[in-house]
Amino acid sequence: MVLIDKVTHGANLLVCVAGVATATGLVAGAGAGIGGLLSLREISRRLPPQIQPLADEIASRLQKELTANHLPDAHRTLIPQMIEMSVPDANEVMAAGKRVEPLIDTMIGKLTDPSHQPALLQDNFRAVLRGPLETLLDDPAYADQLSAAFQTVVMHGLAEANRKLDLLLERSEATARKLGVNEGLVIGLARRYAGGDHGDFDSAYRGLERALEVAAERPQASNISAEVDAIVAEVDRLTR
Repeated sequence: MVLIDKVTHGANLLVCVAGVATATGLVAGAGAGIGGLLSLREISRRLPPQIQPLADEIASRLQKELTANHLPDAHRTLIPQMIEMSVPDANEVMAAGKRVEPLIDTMIGKLTDPSHQPALLQDNFRAVLRGPLETLLDDPAYADQLSAAFQTVVMHGLAEANRKLDLLLERSEATARKLGVNEGLVIGLARRYAGGDHGDFDSAYRGLERALEVAAERPQASNISAEVDAIVAEVDRLTR
């Protein structure tokens, strides 16, 4: 059985992916700069009312694809999970442009769970996503809707995330100084925890404090971005 809420969430994520892919001008500039500060998962929770009919249509398309006779029952359950686990970041979406197959290739490349690795499952994942993504990316009317909605959501979201970032940096300054964590790394971690994926401010602050403690125990790294990824992954592992 395909869970409706999982399909709806997957559809919202695909709408956000397409929103970045179809963005131009100011929207594209903001999209490329989202990075760890405002994730596509966070944007998916901020979809404005005017884009909801489109998201509902994509959910219906996904539901139809997932209930196709050729799909094994296990694949119907796993594919919505795979959408959630493979959401690309804004830079990856912009790199793929409006090309459906490279975008799906990017998403498949982000799947690391062994249960998501079988070739037939990944082929079915591709087949299920192809139709909805082609609908979103190839229809100019949808592109216009997405661009306008994406601009509204991203501009508001980035302003809110920046306020959260400033407060996180202020609150964590003493801890970072005490632990001797490099300023660039502190900023990178704070940007990551300012993103909506880490919950409300108190949750983000607790996460950042734990991340600083982990950072203090690691050797100095030259690649800040990779180090942020590694530290956040370690914090997630320790708090499971």
